[in-house]
Amino acid sequence: MGNESSSGRAWAHAGMDLLSLGLWEVVATPYELAQREEKSRYAITYDPAGNVIDVKKLGEK
Repeated sequence: MGNESSSGRAWAHAGMDLLSLGLWEVVATPYELAQREEKSRYAITYDPAGNVIDVKKLGEK
């Protein structure tokens, strides 16, 4: 999903390129660029026993 690699998706796009004589790129490129996801990062603090004691989303104040 999003920016994640997919060999199946790559083969499907290659096939569509061949079948449409390259016109598929006019549709596919903007579509693929619009599929980006925002990813969140978290800082997780553990106690010595390995239990989670705090979770903070990075970038938030």
